Amino acid sequence: MVKSILFGQLMKFGGCMKKIKTIFLLIVIFSLSACIGGSGGSGGKEDSSEELVYSVAGAWSPEPGLVFNFEMLGIDSDGINYQGRMMRANRDSIMHSGMLVVPVESLIDIYDQFGYRDIINTMTYMDYHGHMIYFEDLSTSTRCVPVSPYKLPDVMRIGDFGRNNDIECTDGTWIESRWWLERDSGQRARLVELQLIRDTFSHQVFSSSEASTVIDKNGNIYSVEMKIDLPDYGYWIKLWSNN
Repeated sequence: MVKSILFGQLMKFGGCMKKIKTIFLLIVIFSLSACIGGSGGSGGKEDSSEELVYSVAGAWSPEPGLVFNFEMLGIDSDGINYQGRMMRANRDSIMHSGMLVVPVESLIDIYDQFGYRDIINTMTYMDYHGHMIYFEDLSTSTRCVPVSPYKLPDVMRIGDFGRNNDIECTDGTWIESRWWLERDSGQRARLVELQLIRDTFSHQVFSSSEASTVIDKNGNIYSVEMKIDLPDYGYWIKLWSNN
């Protein structure tokens, strides 16, 4: 029997297994976070330069058939190495609650250096304007819903920033997040999202995560990276695309 990576963390951290699972659930769909969106702003004078303008809509298009695949590497605070893959695929449109939506399947399948494996599989439902209706973990049926479905601007400039609408989940957590667009190498930019995952009842922040996507001016994705911190347990894990 293959031992779960997250089960190993359960043995280390006691009752936080469910919360770790939720964090991975959120990260596996991090590239869809631009569909949630919220209020934004501008970083300063340089934003007026057209050289700093990026069209990001294509990276999160709801077009059926769009697929992203990344081979992943990783390491955690215990020095354990990981490898695996991350996938996102837009499935054929369906009717959902009286509207036409695109189901978007997301998957992270990772192994540690000892061969222990974990798979997190989610489905997100988007309308044809790119708004997220909700997403759920297919193994636990945990459902997460934004309080109001907005999306990020289709066009951004270096220095733009904003706060996403909060997301409430049926496992007793909610997510606050902020985003910004910063320079990367050459003509590429890095879209970063910082998340705080809170307990609904105590309001305690038990984890933070940061996910970034490197894009060109047309919104083509070149790499992805994510880091999850559980400061109360002195644990973190980082995953990045191997390209």
